[in-house]
Amino acid sequence: CQILQSNLCSGLQYNQTFFPNYFNHKDQSISQTEMDVYRPMIVNNCSPVIRQFLCSLYMPKCISPTSQTKPIPPCRPLCIRARDDCKKFLSNSNFGLTWSDSFKCENFPPVNALVCINENFTIVQSVSSRPPSVNTSTSPSTRACGILQNQKSEYTFLNIPGCAKPCHDFYFNSNQIQLASSVVGIVAILAFCCTLLIFITFLIDRQGYEYPERSVIFLVFCYCVLSLTYIVGFMAQRNIACNPSTQSVNSTVHQGSGKEGCTVLFLINYFFTIASSVWWVVFSLGWYLAAGKKWVEEGINAVSHYFHLAAWLIPAILTIVVLALGKIEGDVLSGICFVNTRSNYLYGFVIAPLSIFLLIGLGFSIATLISFYRIRREMLTDHRQGDGTAEFEKLLKKIGIFAFLYVVPGIIVISCYLYEASNQNSWTAYWQQQNCRRYSMSCSSTSIPANAPNLAIFIVKYIALFSFGIASSYWIGLQRAVTAW
Repeated sequence: CQILQSNLCSGLQYNQTFFPNYFNHKDQSISQTEMDVYRPMIVNNCSPVIRQFLCSLYMPKCISPTSQTKPIPPCRPLCIRARDDCKKFLSNSNFGLTWSDSFKCENFPPVNALVCINENFTIVQSVSSRPPSVNTSTSPSTRACGILQNQKSEYTFLNIPGCAKPCHDFYFNSNQIQLASSVVGIVAILAFCCTLLIFITFLIDRQGYEYPERSVIFLVFCYCVLSLTYIVGFMAQRNIACNPSTQSVNSTVHQGSGKEGCTVLFLINYFFTIASSVWWVVFSLGWYLAAGKKWVEEGINAVSHYFHLAAWLIPAILTIVVLALGKIEGDVLSGICFVNTRSNYLYGFVIAPLSIFLLIGLGFSIATLISFYRIRREMLTDHRQGDGTAEFEKLLKKIGIFAFLYVVPGIIVISCYLYEASNQNSWTAYWQQQNCRRYSMSCSSTSIPANAPNLAIFIVKYIALFSFGIASSYWIGLQRAVTAW
Protein backbone atom coordinates (compact mmCIF):
# COMPACT_ATOMS: atom_id res chain seq x y z
CA CYS A 1 0.00 0.00 0.00
CA GLN A 2 1.13 3.54 -0.81
CA ILE A 3 0.00 7.08 0.03
CA LEU A 4 -2.44 8.21 -2.68
CA GLN A 5 -0.90 10.98 -4.82
CA SER A 6 -3.48 11.33 -7.60
CA ASN A 7 -5.55 14.52 -7.50
CA LEU A 8 -8.16 12.87 -9.74
CA CYS A 9 -8.91 10.29 -7.06
CA SER A 10 -8.78 12.56 -4.02
CA GLY A 11 -12.00 12.93 -2.06
CA LEU A 12 -13.12 9.32 -2.54
CA GLN A 13 -12.88 8.40 1.14
CA TYR A 14 -9.47 6.74 0.95
CA ASN A 15 -5.90 8.00 1.15
CA GLN A 16 -3.93 4.82 0.47
CA THR A 17 -3.74 2.96 -2.82
CA PHE A 18 -2.60 -0.58 -3.59
CA PHE A 19 0.08 -1.44 -6.16
CA PRO A 20 0.58 -3.27 -8.49
CA ASN A 21 -2.83 -2.13 -9.71
CA TYR A 22 -5.34 -3.86 -11.99
CA PHE A 23 -3.12 -3.25 -15.04
CA ASN A 24 -0.05 -4.48 -13.16
CA HIS A 25 1.48 -1.00 -12.99
CA LYS A 26 4.17 -0.88 -10.34
CA ASP A 27 4.36 2.90 -9.98
CA GLN A 28 1.74 5.63 -9.40
CA SER A 29 3.37 7.98 -11.91
CA ILE A 30 2.94 5.47 -14.74
CA SER A 31 -0.63 4.81 -13.72
CA GLN A 32 -1.37 8.54 -13.46
CA THR A 33 0.00 9.14 -16.97
CA GLU A 34 -2.34 6.56 -18.47
CA MET A 35 -5.27 7.75 -16.39
CA ASP A 36 -4.76 11.35 -17.57
CA VAL A 37 -5.86 10.22 -21.03
CA TYR A 38 -9.37 9.85 -19.61
CA ARG A 39 -9.28 13.10 -17.61
CA PRO A 40 -11.86 14.75 -19.95
CA MET A 41 -14.39 12.09 -18.97
CA ILE A 42 -13.95 12.97 -15.30
CA VAL A 43 -13.78 16.75 -15.80
CA ASN A 44 -16.92 16.75 -17.96
CA ASN A 45 -18.63 14.33 -15.56
CA CYS A 46 -19.91 12.05 -18.33
CA SER A 47 -21.16 9.76 -15.55
CA PRO A 48 -21.65 10.27 -11.81
CA VAL A 49 -19.57 7.13 -11.24
CA ILE A 50 -16.84 7.50 -13.88
CA ARG A 51 -14.29 8.73 -11.33
CA GLN A 52 -15.00 5.81 -9.01
CA PHE A 53 -14.66 3.38 -11.90
CA LEU A 54 -11.35 4.73 -13.24
CA CYS A 55 -9.81 5.17 -9.80
CA SER A 56 -10.69 1.61 -8.80
CA LEU A 57 -8.65 0.45 -11.81
CA TYR A 58 -5.70 2.84 -11.83
CA MET A 59 -5.51 3.79 -8.13
CA PRO A 60 -7.21 0.89 -6.34
CA LYS A 61 -8.22 1.29 -2.73
CA CYS A 62 -5.97 -0.22 -0.05
CA ILE A 63 -7.98 -2.04 2.61
CA SER A 64 -5.23 -3.78 4.58
CA PRO A 65 -1.62 -2.50 4.52
CA THR A 66 -0.30 -5.72 6.07
CA SER A 67 -2.29 -8.54 4.50
CA GLN A 68 -3.76 -7.40 1.16
CA THR A 69 -2.33 -9.33 -1.79
CA LYS A 70 -4.45 -8.12 -4.75
CA PRO A 71 -6.11 -4.93 -5.95
CA ILE A 72 -9.89 -4.84 -5.56
CA PRO A 73 -11.52 -4.45 -9.01
CA PRO A 74 -14.73 -2.51 -9.73
CA CYS A 75 -18.02 -4.41 -9.67
CA ARG A 76 -19.57 -5.13 -13.03
CA PRO A 77 -22.69 -2.96 -12.40
CA LEU A 78 -20.37 -0.01 -11.69
CA CYS A 79 -18.65 -0.57 -15.04
CA ILE A 80 -21.94 -0.96 -16.92
CA ARG A 81 -23.35 2.26 -15.51
CA ALA A 82 -20.16 4.23 -16.27
CA ARG A 83 -20.00 2.82 -19.80
CA ASP A 84 -23.67 3.46 -20.60
CA ASP A 85 -23.64 6.96 -19.11
CA CYS A 86 -20.54 7.97 -21.09
CA LYS A 87 -21.64 6.60 -24.47
CA LYS A 88 -23.12 9.92 -25.59
CA PHE A 89 -20.09 11.90 -24.42
CA LEU A 90 -17.64 9.58 -26.20
CA SER A 91 -19.60 9.68 -29.47
CA ASN A 92 -20.03 13.47 -29.51
CA SER A 93 -16.79 14.73 -27.96
CA ASN A 94 -13.75 15.97 -29.87
CA PHE A 95 -11.25 14.28 -27.57
CA GLY A 96 -10.93 11.14 -29.71
CA LEU A 97 -11.70 8.88 -26.76
CA THR A 98 -13.30 5.45 -26.93
CA TRP A 99 -14.32 2.90 -24.32
CA SER A 100 -11.11 0.87 -24.09
CA ASP A 101 -11.04 -2.91 -24.52
CA SER A 102 -9.37 -2.94 -21.10
CA PHE A 103 -12.67 -1.70 -19.67
CA LYS A 104 -14.85 -4.58 -20.92
CA CYS A 105 -17.50 -4.97 -18.26
CA GLU A 106 -17.74 -8.74 -18.60
CA ASN A 107 -14.17 -8.93 -17.29
CA PHE A 108 -15.14 -7.47 -13.93
CA PRO A 109 -16.67 -9.44 -11.06
CA PRO A 110 -20.44 -9.56 -10.62
CA VAL A 111 -21.99 -8.33 -7.42
CA ASN A 112 -21.99 -11.82 -5.94
CA ALA A 113 -18.28 -12.40 -6.61
CA LEU A 114 -15.55 -12.58 -4.02
CA VAL A 115 -15.04 -8.84 -3.53
CA CYS A 116 -15.36 -5.66 -5.61
CA ILE A 117 -15.94 -1.88 -5.44
CA ASN A 118 -19.50 -0.61 -5.91
CA GLU A 119 -20.86 2.76 -7.05
CA ASN A 120 -20.42 4.28 -3.57
CA PHE A 121 -16.75 3.25 -3.65
CA THR A 122 -17.33 0.83 -0.83
CA ILE A 123 -16.36 -2.84 -0.77
CA VAL A 124 -19.02 -5.36 -1.72
CA GLN A 125 -18.50 -9.02 -0.90
CA SER A 126 -20.67 -12.11 -1.00
CA VAL A 127 -21.64 -13.89 2.20
CA SER A 128 -19.08 -16.59 1.43
CA SER A 129 -16.14 -14.28 0.78
CA ARG A 130 -13.81 -11.80 2.42
CA PRO A 131 -11.37 -9.20 1.10
CA PRO A 132 -8.30 -10.69 -0.59
CA SER A 133 -5.78 -11.26 2.16
CA VAL A 134 -3.47 -13.97 3.34
CA ASN A 135 -5.89 -14.80 6.15
CA THR A 136 -8.97 -15.29 3.98
CA SER A 137 -11.18 -18.22 4.86
CA THR A 138 -12.65 -18.87 1.41
CA SER A 139 -12.10 -22.31 -0.03
CA PRO A 140 -8.87 -22.91 -1.99
CA SER A 141 -10.79 -23.66 -5.18
CA THR A 142 -12.83 -20.44 -4.93
CA ARG A 143 -9.72 -18.33 -4.33
CA ALA A 144 -7.92 -20.04 -7.22
CA CYS A 145 -10.80 -19.59 -9.66
CA GLY A 146 -11.81 -16.06 -8.65
CA ILE A 147 -14.69 -14.53 -10.61
CA LEU A 148 -14.66 -17.42 -13.10
CA GLN A 149 -16.33 -19.68 -10.55
CA ASN A 150 -19.25 -21.60 -12.08
CA GLN A 151 -21.69 -23.73 -10.15
CA LYS A 152 -22.11 -26.35 -12.89
CA SER A 153 -20.19 -29.52 -12.13
CA GLU A 154 -19.27 -30.27 -15.77
CA TYR A 155 -17.16 -27.11 -15.95
CA THR A 156 -13.45 -27.56 -15.23
CA PHE A 157 -10.63 -25.06 -15.55
CA LEU A 158 -7.21 -24.91 -13.86
CA ASN A 159 -8.03 -28.47 -12.74
CA ILE A 160 -10.76 -26.98 -10.52
CA PRO A 161 -14.29 -28.41 -10.84
CA GLY A 162 -16.87 -25.67 -11.23
CA CYS A 163 -14.36 -23.21 -12.72
CA ALA A 164 -14.96 -21.89 -16.25
CA LYS A 165 -12.73 -20.49 -19.00
CA PRO A 166 -13.35 -16.85 -19.94
CA CYS A 167 -14.75 -16.37 -23.42
CA HIS A 168 -12.96 -13.09 -24.09
CA ASP A 169 -9.19 -12.63 -24.26
CA PHE A 170 -8.41 -16.22 -23.32
CA TYR A 171 -5.08 -17.00 -25.02
CA PHE A 172 -5.94 -14.55 -27.83
CA ASN A 173 -7.19 -10.96 -27.88
CA SER A 174 -10.26 -9.75 -29.77
CA ASN A 175 -8.36 -8.79 -32.93
CA GLN A 176 -6.66 -12.19 -33.12
CA ILE A 177 -9.96 -14.00 -32.60
CA GLN A 178 -11.59 -11.90 -35.32
CA LEU A 179 -8.75 -12.67 -37.73
CA ALA A 180 -8.94 -16.41 -37.11
CA SER A 181 -12.74 -16.37 -37.34
CA SER A 182 -12.60 -14.59 -40.70
CA VAL A 183 -10.10 -17.09 -42.10
CA VAL A 184 -12.24 -20.01 -40.91
CA GLY A 185 -15.35 -18.47 -42.44
CA ILE A 186 -13.72 -17.83 -45.84
CA VAL A 187 -12.11 -21.25 -46.27
CA ALA A 188 -15.23 -23.01 -44.94
CA ILE A 189 -17.40 -21.27 -47.54
CA LEU A 190 -14.95 -22.18 -50.33
CA ALA A 191 -14.83 -25.81 -49.20
CA PHE A 192 -18.61 -25.98 -48.91
CA CYS A 193 -19.12 -24.67 -52.45
CA CYS A 194 -16.57 -27.09 -53.95
CA THR A 195 -17.84 -30.17 -52.11
CA LEU A 196 -21.49 -29.30 -52.73
CA LEU A 197 -20.77 -29.02 -56.46
CA ILE A 198 -19.19 -32.48 -56.46
CA PHE A 199 -22.05 -34.05 -54.51
CA ILE A 200 -24.73 -32.53 -56.76
CA THR A 201 -22.77 -33.74 -59.80
CA PHE A 202 -22.91 -37.25 -58.32
CA LEU A 203 -26.68 -36.98 -57.80
CA ILE A 204 -27.09 -35.99 -61.45
CA ASP A 205 -24.93 -38.84 -62.75
CA ARG A 206 -25.11 -41.59 -60.12
CA GLN A 207 -24.53 -44.36 -62.65
CA GLY A 208 -21.12 -42.93 -63.48
CA TYR A 209 -19.79 -43.51 -59.95
CA GLU A 210 -19.49 -47.11 -58.83
CA TYR A 211 -17.18 -48.53 -56.18
CA PRO A 212 -14.36 -48.01 -55.51
CA GLU A 213 -14.83 -44.53 -57.02
CA ARG A 214 -18.12 -43.92 -55.19
CA SER A 215 -16.29 -43.78 -51.83
CA VAL A 216 -14.88 -40.43 -52.97
CA ILE A 217 -18.41 -39.03 -53.05
CA PHE A 218 -19.14 -39.99 -49.44
CA LEU A 219 -15.76 -38.64 -48.36
CA VAL A 220 -16.58 -35.36 -50.08
CA PHE A 221 -20.07 -35.36 -48.53
CA CYS A 222 -18.51 -35.55 -45.04
CA TYR A 223 -16.39 -32.49 -45.80
CA CYS A 224 -19.43 -30.69 -47.17
CA VAL A 225 -21.30 -31.15 -43.87
CA LEU A 226 -18.16 -30.27 -41.88
CA SER A 227 -17.80 -27.02 -43.80
CA LEU A 228 -21.44 -26.18 -43.12
CA THR A 229 -20.97 -26.53 -39.34
CA TYR A 230 -18.04 -24.11 -39.43
CA ILE A 231 -20.08 -21.65 -41.50
CA VAL A 232 -22.80 -21.78 -38.82
CA GLY A 233 -20.15 -21.19 -36.14
CA PHE A 234 -18.72 -18.27 -38.12
CA MET A 235 -22.14 -16.64 -38.48
CA ALA A 236 -22.97 -17.20 -34.80
CA GLN A 237 -19.90 -15.21 -33.69
CA ARG A 238 -19.20 -17.17 -30.47
CA ASN A 239 -22.85 -17.06 -29.36
CA ILE A 240 -22.92 -20.85 -29.58
CA ALA A 241 -19.43 -21.53 -28.22
CA CYS A 242 -19.80 -19.15 -25.25
CA ASN A 243 -22.33 -18.48 -22.53
CA PRO A 244 -23.75 -14.94 -22.48
CA SER A 245 -22.54 -12.41 -19.95
CA THR A 246 -24.89 -10.96 -17.34
CA GLN A 247 -24.46 -8.70 -14.33
CA SER A 248 -23.96 -11.75 -12.12
CA VAL A 249 -22.14 -14.14 -14.47
CA ASN A 250 -19.08 -13.65 -16.66
CA SER A 251 -19.11 -14.69 -20.31
CA THR A 252 -17.46 -18.11 -20.28
CA VAL A 253 -16.64 -20.85 -22.77
CA HIS A 254 -19.42 -23.42 -22.72
CA GLN A 255 -18.58 -26.90 -21.49
CA GLY A 256 -20.74 -30.00 -21.33
CA SER A 257 -23.94 -30.95 -23.13
CA GLY A 258 -26.33 -28.52 -21.47
CA LYS A 259 -26.58 -26.07 -24.38
CA GLU A 260 -28.62 -27.37 -27.32
CA GLY A 261 -26.96 -25.39 -30.11
CA CYS A 262 -23.49 -26.30 -28.88
CA THR A 263 -24.39 -29.97 -28.52
CA VAL A 264 -25.97 -30.21 -31.98
CA LEU A 265 -22.95 -28.59 -33.65
CA PHE A 266 -20.63 -30.94 -31.78
CA LEU A 267 -22.64 -34.03 -32.76
CA ILE A 268 -22.59 -33.13 -36.45
CA ASN A 269 -19.02 -31.87 -36.59
CA TYR A 270 -17.36 -34.64 -34.61
CA PHE A 271 -19.39 -37.41 -36.28
CA PHE A 272 -18.46 -36.31 -39.79
CA THR A 273 -14.85 -35.61 -38.78
CA ILE A 274 -14.41 -39.26 -37.82
CA ALA A 275 -16.61 -40.47 -40.70
CA SER A 276 -14.43 -38.66 -43.24
CA SER A 277 -11.38 -40.49 -41.86
CA VAL A 278 -13.13 -43.86 -42.16
CA TRP A 279 -14.22 -43.11 -45.73
CA TRP A 280 -10.58 -42.33 -46.53
CA VAL A 281 -9.77 -45.89 -45.43
CA VAL A 282 -12.67 -47.22 -47.53
CA PHE A 283 -11.39 -45.29 -50.56
CA SER A 284 -7.89 -46.74 -50.17
CA LEU A 285 -9.18 -50.26 -49.43
CA GLY A 286 -11.50 -50.23 -52.43
CA TRP A 287 -8.74 -49.39 -54.86
CA TYR A 288 -6.45 -51.93 -53.21
CA LEU A 289 -9.07 -54.64 -53.75
CA ALA A 290 -9.35 -53.58 -57.39
CA ALA A 291 -5.62 -53.34 -58.09
CA GLY A 292 -3.96 -55.65 -55.57
CA LYS A 293 -6.58 -58.40 -55.32
CA LYS A 294 -7.99 -58.05 -58.85
CA TRP A 295 -11.57 -57.61 -57.62
CA VAL A 296 -14.02 -56.55 -60.30
CA GLU A 297 -16.45 -53.68 -59.86
CA GLU A 298 -19.40 -55.97 -59.12
CA GLY A 299 -17.47 -57.75 -56.37
CA ILE A 300 -16.63 -54.49 -54.60
CA ASN A 301 -20.23 -53.30 -54.92
CA ALA A 302 -21.38 -56.56 -53.32
CA VAL A 303 -19.50 -55.78 -50.07
CA SER A 304 -20.21 -52.04 -50.10
CA HIS A 305 -22.76 -52.41 -47.29
CA TYR A 306 -19.88 -53.37 -44.99
CA PHE A 307 -18.15 -50.14 -45.98
CA HIS A 308 -21.21 -48.15 -44.93
CA LEU A 309 -21.56 -50.10 -41.70
CA ALA A 310 -18.00 -49.26 -40.66
CA ALA A 311 -18.04 -45.68 -41.97
CA TRP A 312 -21.18 -44.69 -40.05
CA LEU A 313 -21.07 -47.00 -37.00
CA ILE A 314 -17.54 -46.20 -35.79
CA PRO A 315 -18.13 -42.41 -35.73
CA ALA A 316 -21.51 -42.95 -34.07
CA ILE A 317 -19.96 -44.99 -31.24
CA LEU A 318 -17.19 -42.45 -30.60
CA THR A 319 -19.65 -39.56 -30.72
CA ILE A 320 -21.96 -41.24 -28.20
CA VAL A 321 -19.03 -41.92 -25.85
CA VAL A 322 -17.87 -38.28 -25.90
CA LEU A 323 -21.44 -37.08 -25.44
CA ALA A 324 -22.01 -39.47 -22.52
CA LEU A 325 -18.83 -38.24 -20.85
CA GLY A 326 -19.93 -34.64 -21.42
CA LYS A 327 -16.49 -33.72 -22.80
CA ILE A 328 -17.74 -30.99 -25.12
CA GLU A 329 -16.30 -27.49 -25.22
CA GLY A 330 -16.78 -24.30 -27.22
CA ASP A 331 -14.05 -23.11 -29.58
CA VAL A 332 -13.86 -19.30 -29.60
CA LEU A 333 -11.80 -19.18 -32.82
CA SER A 334 -14.20 -21.18 -34.99
CA GLY A 335 -17.42 -20.55 -33.06
CA ILE A 336 -18.35 -24.25 -32.95
CA CYS A 337 -18.20 -26.85 -30.18
CA PHE A 338 -15.78 -29.75 -30.28
CA VAL A 339 -14.02 -32.22 -27.98
CA ASN A 340 -12.75 -30.76 -24.69
CA THR A 341 -9.24 -29.36 -25.20
CA ARG A 342 -7.77 -31.06 -22.13
CA SER A 343 -4.89 -33.10 -23.53
CA ASN A 344 -6.14 -36.58 -22.58
CA TYR A 345 -9.43 -36.08 -24.41
CA LEU A 346 -7.76 -34.63 -27.51
CA TYR A 347 -5.35 -37.57 -27.58
CA GLY A 348 -8.02 -40.20 -27.02
CA PHE A 349 -10.93 -38.95 -29.12
CA VAL A 350 -9.29 -36.85 -31.84
CA ILE A 351 -5.58 -37.45 -32.38
CA ALA A 352 -5.64 -41.24 -31.92
CA PRO A 353 -8.55 -42.08 -34.28
CA LEU A 354 -7.46 -39.57 -36.94
CA SER A 355 -3.89 -40.90 -36.85
CA ILE A 356 -4.94 -44.56 -36.96
CA PHE A 357 -7.30 -44.12 -39.90
CA LEU A 358 -4.81 -41.91 -41.76
CA LEU A 359 -2.06 -44.53 -41.42
CA ILE A 360 -4.33 -47.43 -42.40
CA GLY A 361 -5.53 -45.57 -45.47
CA LEU A 362 -1.98 -44.54 -46.34
CA GLY A 363 -0.87 -48.17 -46.11
CA PHE A 364 -3.61 -49.32 -48.49
CA SER A 365 -2.85 -46.42 -50.84
CA ILE A 366 0.84 -47.31 -51.02
CA ALA A 367 -0.06 -50.96 -51.65
CA THR A 368 -2.51 -49.84 -54.35
CA LEU A 369 0.08 -47.71 -56.13
CA ILE A 370 2.61 -50.55 -56.01
CA SER A 371 0.02 -52.94 -57.48
CA PHE A 372 -0.90 -50.46 -60.18
CA TYR A 373 2.76 -49.97 -61.03
CA ARG A 374 3.20 -53.72 -61.47
CA ILE A 375 0.12 -53.91 -63.69
CA ARG A 376 1.42 -50.99 -65.74
CA ARG A 377 4.76 -52.74 -66.20
CA GLU A 378 2.96 -55.87 -67.38
CA MET A 379 0.90 -53.80 -69.81
CA LEU A 380 4.01 -52.19 -71.26
CA THR A 381 5.53 -55.60 -71.93
CA ASP A 382 2.27 -56.89 -73.44
CA HIS A 383 1.99 -55.12 -76.79
CA ARG A 384 -1.61 -56.27 -77.21
CA GLN A 385 -2.66 -54.07 -74.25
CA GLY A 386 -0.54 -51.11 -75.22
CA ASP A 387 -3.51 -49.04 -76.36
CA GLY A 388 -4.90 -48.88 -72.78
CA THR A 389 -1.65 -47.84 -71.14
CA ALA A 390 -2.33 -44.10 -71.41
CA GLU A 391 -5.70 -44.35 -69.65
CA PHE A 392 -4.22 -46.60 -67.00
CA GLU A 393 -1.38 -44.17 -66.31
CA LYS A 394 -3.92 -41.37 -66.06
CA LEU A 395 -5.85 -43.31 -63.39
CA LEU A 396 -2.62 -44.14 -61.54
CA LYS A 397 -1.66 -40.47 -61.47
CA LYS A 398 -5.15 -39.46 -60.39
CA ILE A 399 -5.18 -41.81 -57.39
CA GLY A 400 -1.67 -40.75 -56.36
CA ILE A 401 -2.46 -37.03 -56.47
CA PHE A 402 -5.78 -37.53 -54.67
CA ALA A 403 -4.05 -39.48 -51.89
CA PHE A 404 -1.41 -36.75 -51.62
CA LEU A 405 -4.11 -34.06 -51.34
CA TYR A 406 -5.66 -35.95 -48.42
CA VAL A 407 -2.58 -37.20 -46.56
CA VAL A 408 -0.55 -33.97 -46.43
CA PRO A 409 -3.36 -31.78 -44.97
CA GLY A 410 -4.26 -34.69 -42.66
CA ILE A 411 -0.72 -34.80 -41.27
CA ILE A 412 -0.77 -31.03 -40.78
CA VAL A 413 -4.10 -31.13 -38.92
CA ILE A 414 -2.93 -33.95 -36.62
CA SER A 415 0.36 -32.12 -35.97
CA CYS A 416 -1.56 -28.99 -34.98
CA TYR A 417 -3.74 -31.02 -32.61
CA LEU A 418 -0.57 -32.51 -31.08
CA TYR A 419 0.81 -28.99 -30.63
CA GLU A 420 -2.43 -27.95 -28.96
CA ALA A 421 -2.67 -30.99 -26.66
CA SER A 422 0.97 -30.93 -25.55
CA ASN A 423 1.02 -27.22 -24.69
CA GLN A 424 -2.30 -26.71 -22.89
CA ASN A 425 -0.75 -26.62 -19.41
CA SER A 426 1.96 -24.20 -20.49
CA TRP A 427 -0.54 -21.83 -22.13
CA THR A 428 -2.85 -21.93 -19.13
CA ALA A 429 0.03 -21.13 -16.78
CA TYR A 430 1.03 -18.18 -18.98
CA TRP A 431 -2.54 -16.87 -19.14
CA GLN A 432 -2.95 -17.22 -15.38
CA GLN A 433 0.24 -15.27 -14.71
CA GLN A 434 -0.94 -12.46 -16.97
CA ASN A 435 -4.56 -12.29 -15.81
CA CYS A 436 -4.75 -13.50 -12.21
CA ARG A 437 -5.24 -10.00 -10.80
CA ARG A 438 -7.76 -9.11 -13.46
CA TYR A 439 -9.97 -12.06 -12.53
CA SER A 440 -9.33 -11.92 -8.76
CA MET A 441 -7.82 -15.40 -8.83
CA SER A 442 -4.74 -17.04 -7.36
CA CYS A 443 -1.62 -16.38 -9.40
CA SER A 444 0.10 -19.44 -10.83
CA SER A 445 3.05 -20.77 -8.87
CA THR A 446 3.59 -23.83 -11.05
CA SER A 447 7.00 -24.87 -12.33
CA ILE A 448 5.58 -25.55 -15.81
CA PRO A 449 7.22 -23.29 -18.44
CA ALA A 450 4.72 -20.58 -19.33
CA ASN A 451 4.37 -19.75 -23.02
CA ALA A 452 1.76 -18.10 -25.19
CA PRO A 453 0.16 -20.07 -28.06
CA ASN A 454 1.01 -19.29 -31.68
CA LEU A 455 -2.12 -18.12 -33.50
CA ALA A 456 -0.57 -18.92 -36.89
CA ILE A 457 -0.56 -22.65 -36.09
CA PHE A 458 -4.28 -22.57 -35.28
CA ILE A 459 -4.99 -20.76 -38.56
CA VAL A 460 -2.87 -23.30 -40.47
CA LYS A 461 -4.90 -26.08 -38.84
CA TYR A 462 -8.18 -24.70 -40.15
CA ILE A 463 -6.79 -24.01 -43.62
CA ALA A 464 -5.40 -27.56 -43.82
CA LEU A 465 -8.70 -28.95 -42.55
CA PHE A 466 -10.61 -27.40 -45.44
CA SER A 467 -7.92 -27.64 -48.11
CA PHE A 468 -8.89 -31.20 -49.01
CA GLY A 469 -12.52 -30.15 -49.43
CA ILE A 470 -11.44 -27.39 -51.80
CA ALA A 471 -8.98 -29.61 -53.70
CA SER A 472 -11.31 -32.62 -53.88
CA SER A 473 -12.92 -31.19 -57.02
CA TYR A 474 -9.76 -32.44 -58.75
CA TRP A 475 -11.18 -35.99 -58.76
CA ILE A 476 -14.22 -35.14 -60.87
CA GLY A 477 -12.58 -32.51 -63.04
CA LEU A 478 -14.21 -29.58 -64.79
CA GLN A 479 -14.96 -31.41 -68.04
CA ARG A 480 -16.74 -34.28 -66.29
CA ALA A 481 -18.78 -31.90 -64.12
CA VAL A 482 -19.84 -29.77 -67.10
CA THR A 483 -20.83 -32.88 -69.04
CA ALA A 484 -22.95 -34.15 -66.13
CA TRP A 485 -24.66 -30.80 -65.65
